[in-house]
Amino acid sequence: MATPAIIQAINFSADTPSAPANCTPIVFQNDGGAPLCNVSAFCVLMQGDSGSGGYSGACPPPNAGDAAAGKFLKADGSWSIPSSGFTNGNSSTGYWVKDPTGRIHQWGNVVTDINNSTLAVAFPATFTTLASIAVVVTTRSATDRITFVVDGSVSTSGFTISNNGSGGYAYWSADGY
Repeated sequence: MATPAIIQAINFSADTPSAPANCTPIVFQNDGGAPLCNVSAFCVLMQGDSGSGGYSGACPPPNAGDAAAGKFLKADGSWSIPSSGFTNGNSSTGYWVKDPTGRIHQWGNVVTDINNSTLAVAFPATFTTLASIAVVVTTRSATDRITFVVDGSVSTSGFTISNNGSGGYAYWSADGY
């Protein structure tokens, strides 16, 4: 009896040849049986980036409720809730909000009983760029009085006000980066 000739050997490999662009390889496995060998295939899960890159694969499944929570798949392969990107805080001098672009809005009020003198006002958060800062001051008084920002006094950490009277309050607002 003649031995049958092997016409072509087949090598089940997930690496050679490489998968086409935008495709993930299928990994084949066999049970090593003889003379009959059982072969199965599975799709690898994506490996997220942990600092040295990852590899493509099937997306890890989300947990129940992840869609309702607004979760998304991060590059590291985990599901996460997006951050709003806004931060905020306050101090004894006022309040601040920083938006995702880095713009800071700050506001507060001060007692303006300074009798034609000056009063330093500290921002609750420090700006990073002096050229971007705009400060507005408004008087809250029933008397005829003007409160204003002293020319050249605005810095990344605060500003100075003056007025033409005594008593009352002033509201201030500042925007910048």
